[in-house]
Amino acid sequence: EWLHWLLREPQMDLQGFAEAQLRLKGLANAREKSIEGKAIQMLKEEMYPRDPWLWEATLAQVNCLTLGQAKRAALAQLGDLSMLELDIASSAVPSVSTSRVGSSMSHEEGGQEHADAPADGDAQEAIEEMQRALEQEICQALGSLPAAQSVGAKLQPRLEPTMSWSGCELRSHMPDAQERGFVAVAGGAPGWHGRGDATWQAATASQNAAWLESCSVDPAYASSAMRLMSECMNGRLLSRIRDQLSLAYNCEVCITMYEGFSAGNFICKCYAAPEKLAMATRAALEVLRSPSFFPFTDAEVEASKRVLSYREAQEKRERGYWVQRLRPLLDGQCAATRLSEERDLLGKLTADDALQAWKMLTGLEDPFIVQATSGSPLVASMLPPGPLVDRSPRPPPSTPAFSASAAASMELLD
Repeated sequence: EWLHWLLREPQMDLQGFAEAQLRLKGLANAREKSIEGKAIQMLKEEMYPRDPWLWEATLAQVNCLTLGQAKRAALAQLGDLSMLELDIASSAVPSVSTSRVGSSMSHEEGGQEHADAPADGDAQEAIEEMQRALEQEICQALGSLPAAQSVGAKLQPRLEPTMSWSGCELRSHMPDAQERGFVAVAGGAPGWHGRGDATWQAATASQNAAWLESCSVDPAYASSAMRLMSECMNGRLLSRIRDQLSLAYNCEVCITMYEGFSAGNFICKCYAAPEKLAMATRAALEVLRSPSFFPFTDAEVEASKRVLSYREAQEKRERGYWVQRLRPLLDGQCAATRLSEERDLLGKLTADDALQAWKMLTGLEDPFIVQATSGSPLVASMLPPGPLVDRSPRPPPSTPAFSASAAASMELLD
């Protein structure tokens, strides 16, 4: 009934829109007043200058929203079944048969073994029955909606973001009573299925053959290898920057792999005192580049696998865990059948796979860096003037459009 009401007759009144806009204003305002939120916003604007739809919404943009725009956006997103994805995650516990309980311990053990034999089959049958019932109910609710857009309607073009080729180094200061420091070091990464945007493809063209081959064999290889590599890198960052050098009280790298399009990025976040922010930036970049001269070891990989297993066991307790794990596959295979295979794949990954995933990160020689501080105006002067890191910028690749224009110029010159 809820799906039918939402998709068939979406109701939006002015009061509900005003309340939602007010909550969105609060989120945008809190993000702009946070040194981390402001730094990430500046980072996204520099990384994707031609793709503002990947940026975080600002307070000025939220103020410009209207009820009519919200209605048109909802109808465009939920108007038909052409772009609707249905993910169902269900579980069932079979009832334990108590009809055969003996009077002695041996009979109880025998009866228990006999009852446990069909337990897996009963559970699978119960799960399949529940899935059929859910699919039947949802299909009945969505049966009145059109299967696709009208014949004359024009489909919207597929959005494909492109990261900027050259990195940058920006600084931001926010007046505040507390002195804090934050730095973000970012670069490119592949998408969920193993391929990145045009910038990523040009940067990794000479070394991505083995990676693409592994991703074509197993669609879950890219995400699993990147998870393992990021956890190995987090261990190095904490061990080096926090424990050995005492430059930051927290440091981690987060990898975003988009599912709807071929793009991704990584962001290394460090929280440090303002007077140590410059040294923490150089140390973080040195650790990010360290696999080039000190590859990942088997001990690091096994420790990272234990951390990932423990984290997954904790996340299973949260609602919506299984639905979030269902990912669309390129070959049309049912995503639910991949969950157990993904767990087995993570256990089979080695240090070579983690190193191969690290090689798919771009921008380490010319990264995007944003340093943010808060406190009195004197805090901003704690950062030394000039660039903080050494860069090795690469020449941009020659595009077909550039080659065609160059050829036309030569013909005109002749």
